[in-house]
Amino acid sequence: MTMRVLAAVGAFVVGLAGAGSASGGVQPPCDLNIDLMSFSDDGSFFLNGSAEITGGQLRLTTGISGQAGSAWFVPTRVDPAAGFDTTFVFTINNGTADGLAFVLQSEGVGAIGGSGSDLGYAGILRSLAIEIDTFAFDGEFSAPHISVQSRGQDANSAADVDTLAYVQLSEPLVEQQQYQMRVVYSGGLLYVFFAGSTAAQIIVPVDFSNIAGGSVLDPGGCLIAGFTGATGGVVATQSILQWTFSNSASDPKIGCGARFITDATESPALFSLVGTATADAGDIILTRGVEGEAGASWYRVATADVQQGFDTSFTFELEGQADGIAFLIQSDSVNALSGGGSDLGYGAGVAPGIARSLAVEIDTFCFPDEFACDHVSIQTDGVNQNQSGDFYSLAHADAPIDLNDGEPHTLRVAYTPGVMEVYLDGSLLLTHPIDLASIAGQSILNKDGCAFIGFTGSTGAAFAQQRITSWTFTDSGACVPPLVTGFTAGDVVAPGPLEFSVTATGTLLTYQWFRDGNPLANGGNISGATSPQLRIDPVNGNWSGQYDVAVSNACGGSSTGAFFSVTPRCPGDANDDLAVNFADITEVLRRFGTSYDDGTGPGDPNIDGQSSFSDVTEVLRYFGSSCR
Repeated sequence: MTMRVLAAVGAFVVGLAGAGSASGGVQPPCDLNIDLMSFSDDGSFFLNGSAEITGGQLRLTTGISGQAGSAWFVPTRVDPAAGFDTTFVFTINNGTADGLAFVLQSEGVGAIGGSGSDLGYAGILRSLAIEIDTFAFDGEFSAPHISVQSRGQDANSAADVDTLAYVQLSEPLVEQQQYQMRVVYSGGLLYVFFAGSTAAQIIVPVDFSNIAGGSVLDPGGCLIAGFTGATGGVVATQSILQWTFSNSASDPKIGCGARFITDATESPALFSLVGTATADAGDIILTRGVEGEAGASWYRVATADVQQGFDTSFTFELEGQADGIAFLIQSDSVNALSGGGSDLGYGAGVAPGIARSLAVEIDTFCFPDEFACDHVSIQTDGVNQNQSGDFYSLAHADAPIDLNDGEPHTLRVAYTPGVMEVYLDGSLLLTHPIDLASIAGQSILNKDGCAFIGFTGSTGAAFAQQRITSWTFTDSGACVPPLVTGFTAGDVVAPGPLEFSVTATGTLLTYQWFRDGNPLANGGNISGATSPQLRIDPVNGNWSGQYDVAVSNACGGSSTGAFFSVTPRCPGDANDDLAVNFADITEVLRRFGTSYDDGTGPGDPNIDGQSSFSDVTEVLRYFGSSCR
């Protein structure tokens, strides 16, 4: 590792002793402002590893394998409490890997992380990185992607599990093309804009004084700003060409775009809370278990670009009896709210309904002339005030369980232009053709094809506490690559059943199950071969093997699996009566010569796929035993 302090120009010289630590020695001031920087040897940067300033550029890596470079601005530090707005331009040439990052940290100007997938920042204490990752490994987010990474006071990590938020980029980065990234921090929210977009690709709540339970700030409440980059076995030359920084910021005009991959309910700052809606410990509470309430919560920092498609999932808990909640798309306002009772906070009745809206309602209290309870329904009256009555339902389905049981349930709404799908607890509940830009001939969206998104809920004479505990959303048809988050299966004893399930995040996912590398298909004793839940019933010893599931979509894939051995229920038992006796020999002789292409069957106690003399031997081997 090399360390160089260059002569200072336009500010003041920072001595090496003072610059070497963000928490000791002579501290530089805390008010970083840069009008426009094209890089030169002017003493403004402390360089580590492969970082160098050459030809008016800050070069982080030089196209050699195994490099890591960092560069820290030393004349002044950043005061996050004042907010900031920064933009930089970068290029990646002569290769594709591994990526670079804009980093804020308080470890010191000698800080540098690892090479390869560590991108030069992983390992730096008390830091937050906004990375552009251009090379993906198995089990990681697909590349290229942008992510916000921090472990608070602990050494930073580039692992997916330590991501505060990320977004998949739709196209690979092109060599020698200049890319612009803007990062804004205002009102406790971090906004990331890429490639000149007027819509923030990432919006995530950040409290620099409390990330993962610890502060990343130095004792003065400030941070050192700079850049890192790295190569591994694959290489690239990665350079910062220009940089501006303002140590103040107001809420940016972020236009039409709402993508939060992480749990958005963690920050009340993201939402307007209307009526009885409140925020509590990372949850949105729409009603509190009191009669006659109506509440709404809307994502306030941007409208969502829903016209081109979206995918959203939220987990809710309803404890009580009535009346229900709804997920809404609407172009009215962030203060929209209707009445209580059966209006569910969005429909016309005791108060005007929310106009230009579509609601996916979860109705848990039904009157005799309504759909049965509990049910899920898609409700709209186009540009007119929405209505909760059955007449205004485009499609509905009865819920297979009681949703007012106080337990967590998850509703997913996936919209590709022309079709809306609704899933309850992972199972497809209903699908219906819908064009949000033309309901009864008119669009419910604003002029940009966007709308506010959020939730409503209400109670009447009967009531419940209605709580949203987590929410993820991706708009603009953006493709979020799959990430498997859970895999379960139980040991089986023949004849079964054998059941597997997988959970995964991502947009518009498809599933395919495999046994010993061969794709399974529905039919016979197999169901769910292309769904999150696989069931084989009945099974026997010949169904032992390696079971894998591939989860995929248009922008990536993820897989997992395990080997399972199916134990015969009763060795030597040819007729499945749980006892081994002369009746089993009779069963073998009755089935003699029968082959079972897909496993075993009656008269095949040695599970070799056919009834033969070897099965008589198997019966005699266990003769007189019982499995009762």
